[in-house]
Amino acid sequence: MDNDQKALYTFVAIIKSFEECLKANFGTFCYPHLKREESIPMNGHIFCNGKNVKYRFHGRGCTIEWEKFSIDYDVANDANKILLSPWKFSKFYNEYVEVKVSVETVYEILQNLEKKGILISEENSSGMTFHVSEKWFDTV
Repeated sequence: MDNDQKALYTFVAIIKSFEECLKANFGTFCYPHLKREESIPMNGHIFCNGKNVKYRFHGRGCTIEWEKFSIDYDVANDANKILLSPWKFSKFYNEYVEVKVSVETVYEILQNLEKKGILISEENSSGMTFHVSEKWFDTV
């Protein structure tokens, strides 16, 4: 696995851990844009895997502050896909590799990951987004 794949895997693994912690902390979990869960505040802190995690739901997704990483992502309408845009992923990627790269460079990285079958692109009203191949994630 190269560094770009490791960054993407870490990004998705943190999101999946966060979602599992929400389920454990609140007994249920559904994204607010799909169904408002009254028991889950729109923003707050939870203890997750030994870390104090700050979160804020917005629009179709969430922003997580997980240790040194800021993770901003969306989910598809059926909540089965984690969506990432070049801009949102670039914030995490720059923190992960500890080198500043442009959004355009991150877009090229995402396109290369798509060519390898790791990502699947989708065009929508806000531009190009990608979602992770669950088959790739589950086999890594």
